[in-house]
Amino acid sequence: MDSMTRCLWLLLWVVVAPQHLQAQNWQNPYQERFNRQYAAKSYEQAETDLKNGKPVTMLFLNDYAKPLGAPLAQFVDVEQVFVHISRSDSVRLVAFFEELSRLPKLKYLNIGGYFDKSGNILKIPANVEKLKGLEGLSLKMGGGINASAVWTALPTFKHLVALDLELPSKQMDLPVALRECKNLKSLKISSFEGQLPDWLAELKTLEYITLQGKYHENKVQPLFTYPKTLSEFASLKGVEISNFRFKGSDFKDLSDSLQHLSVNSCTLSETDELISALNSCPRLESFYLIMSTLPSFSAATTIELPNLKELIFWNLSEDSLRKNPLSAMPDFSKSIGLKVLQLERVLGGSLPKGIERMTELETLNLAENRLTQLPELGKLTKLRYLIVNNNQLKELPKEIGKAVKLRMLNVENNQLTELPSGLVNAVELEMAFLADNNLIRLPTEFSKCKKLKELNARGNQLTELPKNIGSWVSLQNLQLNNNELTELPNSIGQLKRLRALDVSHNPLTQLPESLGDCDSLSMLTLSNCRLETLPNSLGKLQHLNFLNLADADVLYFNRNINSRTLDQVPAKNHNQLRSLPASLANCRKLVSLDLSRNKYWDEKALWPVIQQLRMPKGTVNLTECNLSAIPMTGWLDTQIQNLQLVKNELTQFPTDWYKAKGINTIVLFGNKLTPPAMNQEFRSFEERLLLGDEMGIDVPKPFPKTKEMARAYLNQAGKKVNIGDIQCFVEYMKEVQRIDSTEGKYAIELWSRFYFHTHQYRRAIDSINVVVERYFKYEKELQKSLGQQQQRGLPVALYIDLRGQSKWKLGDSLGAIKDYELLVNDYKLFAPNLWGRLGVWYKRYRPTAGKSGAAFDKALNMYEAVRNPPPMVQLSAAEVYLMNEQPDKAYEYLFGLDRTKFRSEENRLADYLLLAAQVAQKQAGEEEVETFEKRLRTEKIKIQGWSYQLFEEALESLDYPTEQKALIRRLTASLKAQSVLVD
Repeated sequence: MDSMTRCLWLLLWVVVAPQHLQAQNWQNPYQERFNRQYAAKSYEQAETDLKNGKPVTMLFLNDYAKPLGAPLAQFVDVEQVFVHISRSDSVRLVAFFEELSRLPKLKYLNIGGYFDKSGNILKIPANVEKLKGLEGLSLKMGGGINASAVWTALPTFKHLVALDLELPSKQMDLPVALRECKNLKSLKISSFEGQLPDWLAELKTLEYITLQGKYHENKVQPLFTYPKTLSEFASLKGVEISNFRFKGSDFKDLSDSLQHLSVNSCTLSETDELISALNSCPRLESFYLIMSTLPSFSAATTIELPNLKELIFWNLSEDSLRKNPLSAMPDFSKSIGLKVLQLERVLGGSLPKGIERMTELETLNLAENRLTQLPELGKLTKLRYLIVNNNQLKELPKEIGKAVKLRMLNVENNQLTELPSGLVNAVELEMAFLADNNLIRLPTEFSKCKKLKELNARGNQLTELPKNIGSWVSLQNLQLNNNELTELPNSIGQLKRLRALDVSHNPLTQLPESLGDCDSLSMLTLSNCRLETLPNSLGKLQHLNFLNLADADVLYFNRNINSRTLDQVPAKNHNQLRSLPASLANCRKLVSLDLSRNKYWDEKALWPVIQQLRMPKGTVNLTECNLSAIPMTGWLDTQIQNLQLVKNELTQFPTDWYKAKGINTIVLFGNKLTPPAMNQEFRSFEERLLLGDEMGIDVPKPFPKTKEMARAYLNQAGKKVNIGDIQCFVEYMKEVQRIDSTEGKYAIELWSRFYFHTHQYRRAIDSINVVVERYFKYEKELQKSLGQQQQRGLPVALYIDLRGQSKWKLGDSLGAIKDYELLVNDYKLFAPNLWGRLGVWYKRYRPTAGKSGAAFDKALNMYEAVRNPPPMVQLSAAEVYLMNEQPDKAYEYLFGLDRTKFRSEENRLADYLLLAAQVAQKQAGEEEVETFEKRLRTEKIKIQGWSYQLFEEALESLDYPTEQKALIRRLTASLKAQSVLVD
């Protein structure tokens, strides 16, 4: 997905998100205080506000940015402090809590984010007990916090009414000191895996309880034990439960003061008993049942809650794999006072009764239910949000026009052919999502909807737009992609507030000049149309950030959002642009210009426009455009952060690119530049200076002594050591050290490879040990920070490979084998070449000789598992047969290969292995080897990264006759003489 599309989707999410979020109006007033971090001021911002005479009531302290010991006494109005602690410095922590205790108005404290790089446990100091005035405490202990001092202090916090605890992973029990919090009104416990203790019922003042069990895939923890704890709380107003298993009868005898119940990602039984228990709570205003597994309700189950305002059932099923939706719902038709009704992905095609009588409804969400009709909407005059996407609707009720307060309509992914005329009476309409239907027109009367900001009509059959679209004055986001539009009306230029326009995948042949009058336009998508020219007026779009003209052979299309697959549909339309308007250079805010896969450019007209662009922070994508002739000069004033020219027909590297400081990254993979090494990514201007200097180009000298230049030397040094150019590697590394020693000290990985390539195996092992140790230390810290196991070892696999080979060269056979076993067993690398080398080593190291056959078999199985194997994989498999003393199978395998698409060096390697297999079987001798040598001497071939040295290494332990081994060694030496080998 390109940058522009991502931004459009982000914009769309900002619009669509309210369909879920706005419905959940219920809030725990105490817990809400813990969620205000976004409004807290940093230390520096707070100091600035104080100087400007503004009071500071919330403070965010991050000890990465400001030491915890910084004075706080000046913030006399602070009521809440959020603190992110990353180091266990006991002296600083004591001083910090001392400072907190002196804040006269401090009532709420949030502690979290702990991550100590040294691995120490953060211990909250004993002087936390001085915070006598605390009313709310949030403590996230998942990062390794010792909170014993907090538990000791809890009984002294007489004003504490809200407590939010995230328990560490191994803590199964609640702190007993919690039973002393006699004034507690709100308790939230996260990552809980234990049982609720009986003594919790002693907290008679509790009004809100939130229990979030630790998530276990396909398994949830049991929640309640006898006695049924929740029934003991006489003042209970809100209960929220996530990731637990419980029975409906567990809620029996709930307090009649209960106002809210939320059940999320749980496994339930006895669902009818749950409804029965809730019917005894006459004050219940909201009931959420979300992403849970439960048996269907019986037909006689009825919700009888006179004060119910919100009922949200979303994504419920009878099995944990979510394959079987509920077959029956409770009857809620008596809840005529509902304001929010969300029944999403729960109905299975049947429409519940009574909705048409719920005249107080403001939000109705019936999405993803396979519905073929909607309830009558004539009496729902207070409706503001109607969400019925992903059903099978062929029409909307005509009475929808009576919903005059409607603000948002989502009917995406249905089978609508037209919209009811009455819809235009919804003069409050701001958002209309009509995508993926069969609409052939949009009503001209939409002009009456003066507040309409977002209109998404993609994936319909629109052939034209209303001529008066310019009168839709509030439009900001207009998505019309994947329709049959042949033109845009001139009036579109009157949309002065339009920020995003997508008309991709339409048979548009031209655009109106008035498009340049859309002053606010920042995202414009024109891909896969039939455009031959672009209007010169595009240069007037001073706010344009993203211009997408990319072309594709297929588009991904899927009307069913529940499916995890995307269908490929051939693209019907393709732009045929030959040039860009010169005025495009005036769009100085462009950050993405995507021209990829347009194949009809007139290069003489294209390049002058590209050269005039001023995009110092932007990307120009010209991938797969059949470009062949880049101008050699004229680039010195160009400003492009990233120039993508992948998979073209370029044969020359412009001389100006060695001097064009305004172009940073140039990506040239898949071109026809010579030497072939030029078809790569040049990550900086400084890298191009080095390349030009190597090739004898007149580049600006002396080279700058900057960090960027040092990094260029470092990057190029890595490339040199890869191809075995050791002398140049050393020179470049010296330059790195001379320019900026701080850059060179991070190059130990490169020096490790240098030592290996220069056969300094002891030094290679020592430096690789540093690399590996450093990596695993970092991984350990990262694991603590993220709280999850990483895919360990992969970034250092190359170095462990080299360390193993170094050990073998030094005679440490067992150490070498252990390193390779680490790679294939612990890191589980899919790398048959590693198993091949292990097979050789097992064979040569007497105590492990019996393992060699299994290792070779493993390598062969992996090679055979590769689909459409490239030549080098096929040749590697043949080599393993030879190492496994199966020359007959190697010959048979090689003889059956289709070598018509092999390159010359690959064909020669195949000939080598084929002849080696014949020699091993005594079917070829010295005469055939001599003929092969003569042919090699007449050719110029280069072979890199080939592993036939493994076969050569294995020869010593192979049970081939001595004469045959000698001939194979001679054959290998002849090939080496004509090759460039890298270890």
